[in-house]
Amino acid sequence: MRPASEGGSPRRCAHRDRFDVFLADGLPPRAPVRIVAVHLRLDSKMMDRKMVALRAQAGQTGPLIAALGEDRVRHWFDTGTFVAGDAVAVGRSDWGTWRPAA
Repeated sequence: MRPASEGGSPRRCAHRDRFDVFLADGLPPRAPVRIVAVHLRLDSKMMDRKMVALRAQAGQTGPLIAALGEDRVRHWFDTGTFVAGDAVAVGRSDWGTWRPAA
């Protein structure tokens, strides 16, 4: 997954404590907004395609979709933020077990 940007949507926060899915304490790494290279908001048609892809990974996403409901999951995954590989410092200790792909 990509790093979320700081200032992320509070709509995602209400249920995150119900799921112990992060590889480090707290939230996954978040990139400062100033280094976000791409911010992508999916329209309804693209989100339909993404839901098909998420459902295809049923072992990973099925329980989450079942627990939260499709509407909430659609909102959680309707935005993507990406940083350029050279914008991320490799070996940051505050990322716990997370490692950048760059």
